[in-house]
Amino acid sequence: MDDLLRPLDALGPGRSAEAIATLCAYLDARGSLKAAASRLALHPNAVNYRIRKIVERLGADLTDPDTLFALHLACRVRLRD
Repeated sequence: MDDLLRPLDALGPGRSAEAIATLCAYLDARGSLKAAASRLALHPNAVNYRIRKIVERLGADLTDPDTLFALHLACRVRLRD
């Protein structure tokens, strides 16, 4: 699971934590920018921008159910630590 999040870890501790929290909120909200924004106390456009940058950095396909599951699990495990 660390391999999945390694590109985000390269951002440094603060930015990595923010990116993982954003991705987890987005995945928890099943792709709803509005719901994720509410959870993060951000504007939906800010969440959209962050998710685009995260997906670009990860090179992930968020339309693939297996990728979504793996990323969601990795984020949740990381946030528990």
